Amino acid sequence: MSVVMEVEGLSKHFGGLVAVQDLNLNVKQGQVFGLIGPNGAGKTTVFNVVTGIYAPTAGRVRFRGCEIGGLKPHLIARRGIARTFQNIRLFTQLTVFENVLTAAQGRGDYGIIDSLLRTPAFRRQDRTLHEISRELVSLAGLERLSDVRARNLPYGFQRRLEIARALAVEPRLLLLDEPAAGMNPEESIQLVEFILQIRKRFDLTITLIEHHMDVVMSICDRVAVLNFGRLIAEGTPGEIQADPKTIEAYLGVED
Repeated sequence: MSVVMEVEGLSKHFGGLVAVQDLNLNVKQGQVFGLIGPNGAGKTTVFNVVTGIYAPTAGRVRFRGCEIGGLKPHLIARRGIARTFQNIRLFTQLTVFENVLTAAQGRGDYGIIDSLLRTPAFRRQDRTLHEISRELVSLAGLERLSDVRARNLPYGFQRRLEIARALAVEPRLLLLDEPAAGMNPEESIQLVEFILQIRKRFDLTITLIEHHMDVVMSICDRVAVLNFGRLIAEGTPGEIQADPKTIEAYLGVED
């Protein structure tokens, strides 16, 4: 399998605070790659560097062979990386359908004149974007809630909507930041099924941060463990469960 995302010697410092230090990761095509570790280990900082929210202090980030470290977020998104957030960031005043359609607009290549004059090219693409958005809403299991404002959705449905909105930008790499946070066991199982479904359907590579170990161990092909900004272990879920450093730093041991 080819490498989709490569992180080489990545460091991110905030003044004297070292959030990530000398990190090396390779995420291969089609994998579900897990990033785990204690709170404050630097996991979300890695996502923020990869998606352009932060510029790296040192090191390189490559996506499909091209350097993206330090690019603006919208340029990275155009290259094919989308994400969700630990704290849900929906357009709360918009409906479910409008949230997805807004993100899908980035696929259009019509100009402002086409939009103002509603030319045939604009109308044709607008119909296509509406169809794509309806399909994604349905795929997320939100079809009957299409006209409900995002702020009025139950928490678990908000998580699904955020994933559907991320899919609307047609990513090749999807970053999920704690997608199962706040979910009960049944909702977590449904989420795992949904993630595996979209990976297969859209030929996605997925990297996720997650504290629910049942989700991580059931869905991930490989797992990397961070502690105090450094990589302390990487391997299959089974290898990570048996790794002494991971047990000591994160999973814990029984007396």
